[in-house]
Amino acid sequence: MKKILLSAAIAASFYSPSSLADIRINGFANLVGGYSNTDADPDIYGFSDSVDFSNQSLFAVQLSGDVNEKVSATAQIISRGSNDFDTSFEWAYLTYSLSDNTEISAGRLRLPLFLYSESLDVGYSYHWITAPQTVYGILFNNLDGLRVRHTGYSAGIDYEFQGAYGVIENKGIDVGGNGDIVADLKGTDTVLFSAQAAYESYKLRAVYGRSTVSLPFESLSQAVASFNQFDPVLADLFDFNEDTGVFYGFSLGFDNFDYFASAEYTVAEVADSNTPKDTNYYVTTGGRFGKYTPSVTYERRDGAGEIKFLDRVAALPAPLQPTVAATVSAFQIAQFDDFSILSVGLRYDVDSQIALKGEVIQYNDRLNDELDGEIFRVAASYVF
Repeated sequence: MKKILLSAAIAASFYSPSSLADIRINGFANLVGGYSNTDADPDIYGFSDSVDFSNQSLFAVQLSGDVNEKVSATAQIISRGSNDFDTSFEWAYLTYSLSDNTEISAGRLRLPLFLYSESLDVGYSYHWITAPQTVYGILFNNLDGLRVRHTGYSAGIDYEFQGAYGVIENKGIDVGGNGDIVADLKGTDTVLFSAQAAYESYKLRAVYGRSTVSLPFESLSQAVASFNQFDPVLADLFDFNEDTGVFYGFSLGFDNFDYFASAEYTVAEVADSNTPKDTNYYVTTGGRFGKYTPSVTYERRDGAGEIKFLDRVAALPAPLQPTVAATVSAFQIAQFDDFSILSVGLRYDVDSQIALKGEVIQYNDRLNDELDGEIFRVAASYVF
């Protein structure tokens, strides 16, 4: 009922008689089909040994309009195949122009995390079928709060600064990657800053953010309650409740319209929790030859560090150590990731607003070579 009322309220604001002539409606869609030759498919793509056309497909409509000379409204509505094509508001925010170069937005909006954050869901806007999941496949992308953007030009350099503050939420997180452990992520007092500069064919970007993050689930709560009986400090460290998470990244891009290359590097860490530090990067390059755009991309995720808190376990009475050490280790190992991906893709621009794509992905798991395998994907991406 709340979703229905929200939809009606936003629709009413867009379609009031005074603003009807100013409404801009755009849309985009990605129809993605995929197949994997291994049953032990990596969770970041989610394909199995049967062809799937819904997992990564989506359809979206974006509405924007001017409330007055200073204020505009934007809403983006998306139906994702991974969510049984249920429709939800991805974005819904107002923007106030403080000047020609500075604006402030409030509502649900996209966090300025990556080089392609603004167009992340618009497959037509880049050469991949989907952006590299080692970097872009994080647990949060949107923010309920405020975002300030300032742009400018000086000495041949286009620059942009963004700052954001608010709350991030993601419900139904698959913590272990196998569907057995599901929890809701929430990050309060989220602060993020990004800076970007472009000079001729080059683009440089940096981002830094912090958040007070919680990711509670039943089996973790049971372990924390048990630890709290004999070591409250260990219980607090091991818990994932209101812990400080840090995210930072760098990216570099080159594009002269004939050839392109880019790379992004990110780190995400919640030090005082049971989750590992994730270090991710990708490097991609390709060329445009008429309607054809071949490309190659290498990705890597390193999220399998040392097991935390074993020094606290070693200080416990000897009879407790084996059981506690096993629990502490098991929770952390279940979240370890260490793999690389090599993908070769081809994009064919059928027309000015539609592109066909194909991709072969080689997945190499550094923790379990039984998970190694190939993924094959095709896609039609278009905008309207």
